[in-house]
Amino acid sequence: MRVTRWLCLAAMLAGCAEATDGAGAAPDGATRGDAASDAFAGAADCGCDAAPDARPSPAPDGATADPDGAAADPDGATADGATAAPDGATADPDGAVAPLVVAGGDVSGRWCGEVLLQARAIVPEGQTLDVCAGTVVRASGGRGTSLDVAGTLRVLGEPGRVVRFEGADGWRGLRVGGVLEAQHVVIAGAAQCLDGARGSSIRMDHARFEACQQQSFVLASGGTFTHTEVIGTPVTVSGGLLSMTDSLIDLQHPTRSPDCAIWNGGGAELVHVRFTGCHCPLHINQAPDGVHATDSVFDGATYPVMIANTRATFRRCHFDGTSDDFLDVGGNFTADIADNWFGGDAPRLAGAASAFSGGDQWSRQPFDGAGPRD
Repeated sequence: MRVTRWLCLAAMLAGCAEATDGAGAAPDGATRGDAASDAFAGAADCGCDAAPDARPSPAPDGATADPDGAAADPDGATADGATAAPDGATADPDGAVAPLVVAGGDVSGRWCGEVLLQARAIVPEGQTLDVCAGTVVRASGGRGTSLDVAGTLRVLGEPGRVVRFEGADGWRGLRVGGVLEAQHVVIAGAAQCLDGARGSSIRMDHARFEACQQQSFVLASGGTFTHTEVIGTPVTVSGGLLSMTDSLIDLQHPTRSPDCAIWNGGGAELVHVRFTGCHCPLHINQAPDGVHATDSVFDGATYPVMIANTRATFRRCHFDGTSDDFLDVGGNFTADIADNWFGGDAPRLAGAASAFSGGDQWSRQPFDGAGPRD
């Protein structure tokens, strides 16, 4: 027996020496670790005990090995081909990713994949919640469900991987008192899809509001929107500057109430926008910060503009309504309307003539490029 064990040990050492003799990688793509493992296997075939420090081959760089020695893929794939769950989600035994269930309360970190929002959740002041590209957040708690933002919400959608916030039964949408930075996002199905409180900071690019039951968004501190579509329900500004570029508001019921956009405060900077499909695209009760529109279209209306209590300037815009182009609804305003297109005719103005300037400098031809650009 002693002779047999010495012979086995000699065979094992010879195999190890061959695997580490400096001749480079083993043939046919095998690694030196493979050769050493063969030597240990040979020792076992001789009836010897394996060397006490025998271990499985190490996992590739950046990966970790499971207890049985299988190497995990650095990108999160397991040895059997299943994919690890995204941040915040869990995988069931079959490898499918289960939704992340949010029962309410404070939230931060990352949401990825499918998220079920069951109650009011809050991003606390000083905290950040990132929402990954392609994520779908489904509100299932009805009217008591909302995502409130006192800290920062970053919605990181991408072309072809849009983030969706959706729900039914009058969920309350996004209520922002802190910071919202969002791109490639859809907000749908809420009673009021976005509520920007006083002191909020809102910037959205490639956003879409749809199937909002009462209003698409309400802003008390303004907001910046580029390449944004608002479909079906109006917007209201009570403070701050609404800046919109290359954007569309379409309520899809031409000449009928409600109005597309209503100002009860703040102001507007509108560049290459189109407001259409409503009774009045621009209803300005008061806008102390002024209203400025260039290269824009206000059509599909009874009155394209209803105006009071502001200073307004319009350049290279198109106005098309079934009644007056501008309707005075309270006085105390000035409107510079030179160099615009009113269907090829002079503008129709209902109000004090002294409130308007440039009315005799209208264009006989529409302007190329008015309205949203691609």
